[in-house]
Amino acid sequence: MTKHGGDTSKEGAATCLAPVERGPYHATRIYAGCSGVTGGPRVDASGHVLDGRGLPIPGLCAAGNVTAQLFGDASPASGATLGPGLTFGYLAGCSAVAALE
Repeated sequence: MTKHGGDTSKEGAATCLAPVERGPYHATRIYAGCSGVTGGPRVDASGHVLDGRGLPIPGLCAAGNVTAQLFGDASPASGATLGPGLTFGYLAGCSAVAALE
């Protein structure tokens, strides 16, 4: 266990624990969950939305949390969809520009 910022005179979990001696105290209920989305259209490597047969729909691109995620049913942490969203947004934009040329 790391002791950064903890009480190095104590061992184990006690290095980072201390009694809470003064109030006022406040509480809230916390539910375990997972951030991110669990659905949306599938896209190819260029950000084209795929139809039910897995073929690109001409002129339709998507990126970010509106698409099915690379992580499957969940996101490992808040913000984990930002990188793929930016990347696929860029790729979809490049694809759209190339279609105009």
